[in-house]
Amino acid sequence: MSAVPGGWYRDPTGRHELRYWDAARWTSYVADQGRQSNDSIVGDYAAPIAAESASAPRRGVRGRGPGRWSWAFSGCVVAIAVLVIGCAGVIIVAVNDAKHELTAQERRHAISQAQFDAIPLGISEAEVRSRLGKEPQNTQEFLQKDALDADAVKRSCIYYNRKGGQFGDTFQFCFRQSQLISKGTL
Repeated sequence: MSAVPGGWYRDPTGRHELRYWDAARWTSYVADQGRQSNDSIVGDYAAPIAAESASAPRRGVRGRGPGRWSWAFSGCVVAIAVLVIGCAGVIIVAVNDAKHELTAQERRHAISQAQFDAIPLGISEAEVRSRLGKEPQNTQEFLQKDALDADAVKRSCIYYNRKGGQFGDTFQFCFRQSQLISKGTL
């Protein structure tokens, strides 16, 4: 008996990818591209194989036999890959949409440094809003988004985003009795 265990090995005839070695001789069972067949039906063993290729297979050149499990495993791997890629795509789209919405919202309430600088102290809150031409950011939204510290928010102040600034860059206008008494950046 051969020292090489039975199994699928490269076909010594070269006619097929794999041929089954039963630990004593080559059989007629062959496989190509994962499909198993019978090469030439002469009992359970292959038709005579040329003398130069009739020897036992060499160790280390064992082939992979065809089987349903390899196809099932491959199918599972593909299904999982499709699922992961699909989920990643959905998440990327959702994050991108949220980013665009946040950017659009910031722009609706954003003013430039020049606009900020052009507002003089002493004018009314209504005049500030009129000159800037935009409504200020809702203070509660700033607090909910943690863009402002609750201690920094004063009830008599209004806030605008800084155009072209980083998230959370804010201009503050503070009033006493509806007159602008201070302004600054946060």
